[in-house]
Amino acid sequence: MARAKIMVVEDETIVALEIQSILKILGYAVSTVVSSGEEAIRKTAETRPDLVLMDIKLEGDVDGVMAAEQIRVLFGIPVIYLTAYADKDTLQRAKITEPYGYILKPFEKRELHAAIEMALHKYKVEKALRESERKYRTLFEGSKDVVFISTPDGKLVDINSTGVELFGYSSKEELLKIDIARNLYMNPSDWEAYQRMIEQQGFVKDYELVLKRKDGQQVIVVLTANAVRDAPPYPPVDGGERGGTILAYQGIMRDVTEQRRLEQQLFQAQKMASLGVMAGGVAHEINNPLNVISGAAQLLEKRYLDEFAQKSLKVIRDAVSRASRIVHNLLDFARHEPQTSFELLSVNQIVEDALSMFEYQLKLQPIKINKNLADDLPFILGNANQLQQVIMNLILNATSAMLTGGELTLETRSMKNQVVITCSDTGEGISADDLEKIFDPFYTTRAPGEGTGLGLSVSYQIIKQHNGVIEAYSAGKNKGSTFTITLPIYKRNAAIAR
Repeated sequence: MARAKIMVVEDETIVALEIQSILKILGYAVSTVVSSGEEAIRKTAETRPDLVLMDIKLEGDVDGVMAAEQIRVLFGIPVIYLTAYADKDTLQRAKITEPYGYILKPFEKRELHAAIEMALHKYKVEKALRESERKYRTLFEGSKDVVFISTPDGKLVDINSTGVELFGYSSKEELLKIDIARNLYMNPSDWEAYQRMIEQQGFVKDYELVLKRKDGQQVIVVLTANAVRDAPPYPPVDGGERGGTILAYQGIMRDVTEQRRLEQQLFQAQKMASLGVMAGGVAHEINNPLNVISGAAQLLEKRYLDEFAQKSLKVIRDAVSRASRIVHNLLDFARHEPQTSFELLSVNQIVEDALSMFEYQLKLQPIKINKNLADDLPFILGNANQLQQVIMNLILNATSAMLTGGELTLETRSMKNQVVITCSDTGEGISADDLEKIFDPFYTTRAPGEGTGLGLSVSYQIIKQHNGVIEAYSAGKNKGSTFTITLPIYKRNAAIAR
């Protein structure tokens, strides 16, 4: 083992030589002996000793305390003070520099030896601890998952930069101030359920939660965490309850929002494909008897019939017309490819044209229209009539949900290589159960006879044909709803649709 190098800082030559002699007897290497604070700092930079023995009272502008402070700050090398003074003021100044020892002159050889060995050991342990903390912090901050420590009363103690970014806060300091249950959980009761589980089991594994960002947007995470207790986590021999108070929860969260969205899209696409095949077959089967009924009704109209019979025929014709419209919608839904060519389109123009169709109707309802259409949106490639049909359907659904008044907001914006259209209302909202089925054919939340339940399913198919995504969100009943359409921009044309 290499001998520890020690630098001696002492302005009395005889004392310095005596200390140097003792150090050699004890088996240490003396790197250098200096007599001033300025020289001590300079020689420390050159020789980098393992330890400095520092006399507090030194001649010159820089005394021992000042030199020790500079050595600690600049080089992190441990210092032991040697002094004949132990007054309160001197001790107070010395303590500020965080020395590794304080020996009063005169001292015995064994006292010096013990102080040096303790200082070197303490420094070695602290250095190892700092290195361990550095490695932990590197792993902590470098993790792609959220790593956190929190208290049972709902406060974050620490969280890595991934967590700060995921939850949309400007800094870790801002995030550490929040209340977890109120600010991170979509449903605060989920926090209570998580607490009960971790208190009973001591851990949770792959626990899926719906949390929220600072802006209110939901985030789906998979959580694995364990409880940190003030006693060893071993069950008592008698089979009683696990001992120790829970001090903290520590764990990791993985953001699976995009994964769940893609899974839902795949599930929806598979479901719609199966329903499309069935819908096409059913439509054709219904079409045949409808044609027979319609033809028979037309033949009867040519004969002389009394008023009652004429009224009955009108009922038949109206019913056939309604059934024919449903069949037409079914056939539209069953088609998986667009039937018309695509062209370069301005999304803002599509929204404006769709909204203009409701101009008269909206004047009759106490509905405020908010338009936030971004300037200079890129072109998209699509079918104007089909996309206008989708927007009109969303506006119609929104106005139907606000019969007593409210606000309708239409927004457009660009996001990376996509254009986003948002249609929001302050109406009745959509329950969680209804949200899961909202794009299914024939599913409607309206009263019987008020809708076919095909509008959103056809809209889903149209957006899919445009290589886009349509999604619905609502906080629940009477909390409004938001539909978001995401469409790819036309990449091969640099022109801007204004």
